[in-house]
Amino acid sequence: QMEGVEGALAVATVLTLIVAAVVAWAISERALRPLNTLVATADEIGLTGDLKRRLKPARRKDEVQKLTRSFNGMLDRLEQAAAAQEVSLERQRRFVADASHELRTPLATIRSNAGFLLEHPEAQPADLRGGEGGQVGGLDPRQLRN
Repeated sequence: QMEGVEGALAVATVLTLIVAAVVAWAISERALRPLNTLVATADEIGLTGDLKRRLKPARRKDEVQKLTRSFNGMLDRLEQAAAAQEVSLERQRRFVADASHELRTPLATIRSNAGFLLEHPEAQPADLRGGEGGQVGGLDPRQLRN
């Protein structure tokens, strides 16, 4: 009879361990679900670059809620930095366009003078300084442009 009791205890022990393992797995899966959601959302944001996306606030007041709040705050700061960078890039584009426009006139003048010198190698310094009425070499600068 002792052998029967020992066999029953062994089977009960194994079944209890299996049930305990399944229950522990289910509890840990449920407890880690918010972290898995956070990881999945972070991965999606990293792949898509969508800085407007946020995590849903955690209902529980624990470390997961703190992590969610911190992650959303980080996304807010990244979104603001990206917007500021876009504004800065637009200002830089406008500056380059303005500078390019401002450089066109002197470059056209230099090109015209260079063309004049190629056509008139005998030109004197007085001819190159502008002559009368803003003319170069007695010619109207508009005639020198191509």
